[in-house]
Amino acid sequence: MNALAIEDTKPENDPDRKIFPYILLGQRLSLQPDVKLPIEIGPNIRLYKATPDHIDSIYRQARVYLHSTDFGQNPFEVIVSQEDDGTISIKNAQSITDFHYWVVEHRNRNHEPDLEIALALSKLNLTSLIQAHGLYGYSGICCPAIVCTRVQNIESNEFVNVDNRLTQDLISTYSSVTDFFNKYPSDDTFPNIKKALNDFISLNELSDDSPFKIVALFSILELLLTSKSDTSITKQLKSKINLVHNRMPEEIDISDFFNSQNPLRLDTAISKLYTYRSAIAHGNVSDFNKDLQILETNKSALSFLHNLTREVLAYSIREPKLISDLREC
Repeated sequence: MNALAIEDTKPENDPDRKIFPYILLGQRLSLQPDVKLPIEIGPNIRLYKATPDHIDSIYRQARVYLHSTDFGQNPFEVIVSQEDDGTISIKNAQSITDFHYWVVEHRNRNHEPDLEIALALSKLNLTSLIQAHGLYGYSGICCPAIVCTRVQNIESNEFVNVDNRLTQDLISTYSSVTDFFNKYPSDDTFPNIKKALNDFISLNELSDDSPFKIVALFSILELLLTSKSDTSITKQLKSKINLVHNRMPEEIDISDFFNSQNPLRLDTAISKLYTYRSAIAHGNVSDFNKDLQILETNKSALSFLHNLTREVLAYSIREPKLISDLREC
């Protein structure tokens, strides 16, 4: 497991049991008026704001790790506002009603891999910060360094906007993930897709400031789509990602990631990103003022590539046979 784990030793039918197993999300959410809580992701799986009992559980086992150097404090316990001059103001919240802990409750006393994958593949792009089995006791599975890394990835004014369209996507993604693993339970069936999913979850162990995350994302795309042939990796990725992109229910708007005055083509973005990837892998200096100017910064490049990889993975679990066949082309 890639997070802290807390275990409630009381049975589910015990009247003294206060909370069920849950995932603490690594993001702060901002809900639009059309979203009603709790969000019912699946049978006995609900997303809602942490209760005082959840916060008590978090405090007893994980509070020491929830400190951001960017904030100088716990990012889940602050009020973020914008001043008249455009600067960001960060103040400590005085009431737990202003805290930003969000949990996904479930009934599995063991790890919930399907749920963690669905959270990551949804357009909300949610990560698991803590896997908790309830309120009481401790399971002994702990990786605080990963929790600290995930907290450091939170930016001071960053909130995930949640509307009804995105909640429906989350519900649909969870259904697709469970359908995929129920239909293909064997590790020998579509092993490349399953490994790619696990690798994608593991990316949360890397800081968003690390350029090596670019290399890791390309390794996932190569695992899914490329084969050993005379055609270069770059050409394979450009043609195959374009094909998958054209079959997606909703195209990726590249302008959401890059502020280029001229519309940026998908194949051009992939080509430039792969050039950046090669520079990182071979220890070369990358210059965003020259050859990579179109990508602007490591942050914008990473944001786009992460989103592209997530969308390709989400399509892969819905059309695994097509992806498997495409890989061999």
